Amino acid sequence: MADREISLPLDSENLGVCIDKIFGAMGFAAKAGKFVCGRELCIEQMKKGKAVMAFFPNDISENAKRELSYAFNKSDIPYIAMPVTMSEMSDRLGKKSYVSCAVITERGFADIIYKLLGSETQKPML
Repeated sequence: MADREISLPLDSENLGVCIDKIFGAMGFAAKAGKFVCGRELCIEQMKKGKAVMAFFPNDISENAKRELSYAFNKSDIPYIAMPVTMSEMSDRLGKKSYVSCAVITERGFADIIYKLLGSETQKPML
């Protein structure tokens, strides 16, 4: 899954700020109805060609990683492996159940995240 992975800053000070900003952008996308949570819903959006950027926490199961890897390879979308647990991701997104994957479905919100990360991390999106 590493070929379309978007890198986050390595130093812990900038990483925390970056994660906060990414979750903020996810919140704006959610308010606009351009954000989906849950592995099955995310994979469905990828299959339909609507997903433009994906996110998943660091503690998903190997089965979930395989399933998402297959979906990422088929849909060719960039993703961020978030350095948070499913529980933390769920809490930050205001969800009651654990979140194993989330996708943004509008390019403009993905562009906001690219800008937060710096232009050198931007990947071409189809």
